[in-house]
This record gives sequence, structure tokens and C-alpha cells, in this order.
Amino acid sequence: MNRLQKYQWGIIFFLAAVLMFSQGGQAGLDESMRALVQETGDGFLGDFMSFASRTGNTDTALFGLAVVPHRELRDDLLLALGTSQLITESVKRITGRTRPRSGHNEFRPFSGHMSFPSGHATGAFATATVISSYYPDYGKYAYLWAGIIAVSRMYEDAHWFSDVVVGSAVGHLTARKTLQLDWSWTW
Repeated sequence: MNRLQKYQWGIIFFLAAVLMFSQGGQAGLDESMRALVQETGDGFLGDFMSFASRTGNTDTALFGLAVVPHRELRDDLLLALGTSQLITESVKRITGRTRPRSGHNEFRPFSGHMSFPSGHATGAFATATVISSYYPDYGKYAYLWAGIIAVSRMYEDAHWFSDVVVGSAVGHLTARKTLQLDWSWTW
């Protein structure tokens, strides 16, 4: 990543943090985005988003991983997905955020609520990051589909906007770091 890209990512994360964690900013933005999604979620778009959401679940990811013929790509995907999901699942359990469909927007640490961050968004962006590192010409399509999966979780009323933003960032950043590791499987 060159200096300009780091600068752009820094600005994006700073603005997202200000919006999400300022006094009432995160709740207001989450509620506004939920209302927008709920207004547009009927018909074809809602059906498409339901399909997209299913493509980002763990079973689909594991099946996809099993059929990847490129060994190094498969190994990097496995490490990126495993690491990013470990982080996401740990944060979910600690923060205890309620899902939008519960009717509440609350953090209840260690309560069993598991909305924050989105695991689908985490996995989708980890996958897109690894794919784009191996096949740069297809990276834009991988990130586009990852973005659709992330947004689909809001259409399913399973996640708040901030859940998918943070999940996407965790997936992308974790995959970037795991791709820098010098490792190999011993099987």
C-alpha cells in the first residue's frame, strides 16, 4: 500500500469513527441507514439481498475454500478467514450488541447478543482482499461482491450499519496483515 492509499484509508477510518462514536452519532446513523434499507427492501432488491447474504455464510465460505485449486491462495484464504473470524467472534461475545430486529440498539457486554461486528462482512472482505492480491484485475469485482454481502446483512435486519462497516474493516485489515506473513502448511 503506497503512502496515498494509507492517507485515504486513514481519513475514511477517522471520519467513520467520528460519525459512529460521537455523542449519538453512531446510533443516529445506524437508525437512519436502517430506515433507508427497510424502505427499499421489498421486491427484487430484497430477494437479491437475501441471496447475497446466503453467499456470505460460513458453510458457503468453507465449501468455496474446499474447491479452490490454487494451493497458496487456498492457504492464504484459510488463514485470513480463520484469523479475521476469530477476532470478530471474540469482539461479538465481548460487546454483546443487540441486532436491529430485536427493536433495541444497545451494547450489553457478555450478554450473548452477537451483532457487532458483522461476521458476513468480515469474511467477505477478508476473501476479497486475498483474491485481489492474487488476481488484481478481478479485485474490483471481489470487493463489489463483498460490499453487496455486507449491505445485504442490513437488508436481512441482522446488522446495523456500524456492524458492517467495522466487520468490513476487520476482514480487510486482518487479511492484509496475514498476507504479509511468511508461512506455509506442512501437510
